[in-house]
Amino acid sequence: MEWDEGFDIRNTPSELFATRLQQAIDVLGLMGVRVKRSSRPHEALRHLKTFQNDGAFDPKIDAAKRLAEEFVLIVSAAYRCRRLGTPFSLDKMQRMLDDPLVPSGQQSPGRDVQFELLLAAMFHLGGAEVVTGEPDLRITYREETIGVAAKRITSLNSSTLSTRVREAVRQINGSRLRGWIALNLDTRFESLQRVDDEVLLRVASEEFDAVRREVGDKRWDRECVMGLILHGRAAEWTPRRGGEAPRYKLAWFQRWLLLVDDAATEPAIRDFGDSLFGAMESSVREIWREDYTWRM
Repeated sequence: MEWDEGFDIRNTPSELFATRLQQAIDVLGLMGVRVKRSSRPHEALRHLKTFQNDGAFDPKIDAAKRLAEEFVLIVSAAYRCRRLGTPFSLDKMQRMLDDPLVPSGQQSPGRDVQFELLLAAMFHLGGAEVVTGEPDLRITYREETIGVAAKRITSLNSSTLSTRVREAVRQINGSRLRGWIALNLDTRFESLQRVDDEVLLRVASEEFDAVRREVGDKRWDRECVMGLILHGRAAEWTPRRGGEAPRYKLAWFQRWLLLVDDAATEPAIRDFGDSLFGAMESSVREIWREDYTWRM
């Protein structure tokens, strides 16, 4: 069984990204995480403000907007989720800040942690109970604890993808839980620029199909693996036009692939996913409304 979920945030003013990011930096400081002036959030903020002022596109704008959109969701979820066992530990939040802004295809321990915490934020904002623990995260599904292993794919090479999936399988096996493998495929979407919605959806579906074939056709021990969560996003900046500020369009895609052959599990998993994504989409849209009051 497989199904797609996706939503987009259209025409977000660039100044809103700078505003939200500054607010998230301030809140993170209140939580006890030191956000140095040389950190990725501050670097991203400088790029966003420059773009806001002159509308000139900079190669690091994509990395800056990506960090802003994910960082705001992570900090919002982290502040709401302050409890023992939270995946948003001060240590992990600090580690997320350590690397400079880099494109999706580059190695970055900070970006790896960021993807893990983004997943945790999405689960939390979707109403699911999520805690830290092997393999990377643990969520409660009905009365069962399910593991989630998060892997950011930085190469288009098929062997690299297979290697990362095998690592995730070993993690899930070691946790002694059933689990999902979440793959960040942003690298495969980087070339999508200034395409219409129909083309965007078609290319996204084709990329997910290709990964499904690459992963599904491999022989690896997956008795413990319930399925795959394929995550990707594409975005586009619209330059300044007349007196209007530059604007931003974002599309997020997820495909859930259930690999276990269990007819009783399929409808329950679909209901869980649909409920999760619906609540998460509502939370994200609220956070990015122009008239939103920062409520952590």
